[in-house]
Amino acid sequence: MNSLGNIRSTTVKIPCCELCRDRTKLKAKKASAMYNFKKEAGDWTRYLNFPNHKEFDLHRPDLQGAPPYGWKEPCHKRMATVYENTLRELKAAYQSDTVEHLIIRHGDSTSRMGKITSRSQVRKLVNSPDATPYIIRSKCIQHPTVFVAAIRPHKASLGTKQ
Repeated sequence: MNSLGNIRSTTVKIPCCELCRDRTKLKAKKASAMYNFKKEAGDWTRYLNFPNHKEFDLHRPDLQGAPPYGWKEPCHKRMATVYENTLRELKAAYQSDTVEHLIIRHGDSTSRMGKITSRSQVRKLVNSPDATPYIIRSKCIQHPTVFVAAIRPHKASLGTKQ
């Protein structure tokens, strides 16, 4: 009942065809595939106190080619580059014997929901199977401005530690 005492009716959307039914199943599957990272807020610079960390800033001009107002590539190509560069950094941190955390500075998103941003590309990557060999999801931290990836110990270095 609502505040006026009327009974609310709820509409259940029934798939009209096989294609719609498959889409509904796919959406439910995608939603369940998202990982629950530790969520924190506040001053992100405290993560710089983590031992053996490496910082990766997605706002470096050498990664983007030009200032924000002078980009010549379409947005989807720039965002694909963000994904690829971040994956490359995850691999490099994994292959290093000293890096335990990769702090990915993606910036706070001011875009509306559904827009593709550096932040959304980082989250897409860390939720994807591409990142699985390199990170420990249960120890990662999701912050509005950065993502702290806990790097999985490299298998070659496991035998050398005692």
